[in-house]
Amino acid sequence: MLTLRELRRAAALVEGKLGGARLLRAVQPDRFELALVLETGGRDAAREKHALLLSVRPGLGRISRVAESPPAPKTPGPLAQFLRAHVVGTRLAGVSVAPDDRIATLRFAGTDEVWSLRLALMGARSNVYLSDGSDLLRMSLRPLEETRRDLAPGEPWRDPEPRPRPEGEDRFADAPDEDFFAALEREADEKSRAGAAGDLAGQLRRALRRRAQQLERKLELLSGDLAAGERAADLEHQGELLKSNLARVPRGASELWVEDPATGARQAIPLDPALSPAANLEEIFVKLTEE
Repeated sequence: MLTLRELRRAAALVEGKLGGARLLRAVQPDRFELALVLETGGRDAAREKHALLLSVRPGLGRISRVAESPPAPKTPGPLAQFLRAHVVGTRLAGVSVAPDDRIATLRFAGTDEVWSLRLALMGARSNVYLSDGSDLLRMSLRPLEETRRDLAPGEPWRDPEPRPRPEGEDRFADAPDEDFFAALEREADEKSRAGAAGDLAGQLRRALRRRAQQLERKLELLSGDLAAGERAADLEHQGELLKSNLARVPRGASELWVEDPATGARQAIPLDPALSPAANLEEIFVKLTEE
């Protein structure tokens, strides 16, 4: 995002180059950017088209001259539609910056109409606002709920609470004026690429985390199935051993020791002393079906 010092420099360069230019087109590629196509020259001077970008994209807020306007979406954004209907055809009458805040105002004047397009760089609450000749707010690039809840369409524009901000440095001080916007766009492009890479890395981390959680849940289910299978196999083996030794079970016994013919080892089979030997055998197979 531009510092106050950089915003003042950008505004002065825009006014110096595009002051008096006619607004030909407005493009709203998304909810964070508005591009204006202006034409200079005419009559005795060659006509030239220029693209002016107003961006409130997080971390990239700026006003800048760009090589060309971004492509227009199939469905024009509401601010672009309003500009096309009411402001296209007017001329850029001036560009100014608030004394102590990062708010740049572009004034457009027609035969009998005046419009103010304000670029307010306020961090996460950055926005572009359009006011009419009576300075009544008509439209905004982003929803007012996201940036200025104290404003409403049709009501007078009000500057935000005064917060004198430091001018900050001009990070492009070494660039001559004719290269200022090119340097600005190079930095914005680098930040955008870095942000996209960071977003991709974040998406990959989240995807891997979700996959790990899914695998952990599957492992838990498989572990549960394995334990259940082992319990079922053990119950089935106990049932077979008890069945083979049912005649040896004394009534009221709590366990029966038998020799496992498969291993030769002695094994205790737990019993319910309240049940008969046959009922104990049936209880084992009931548990087996429940597993």
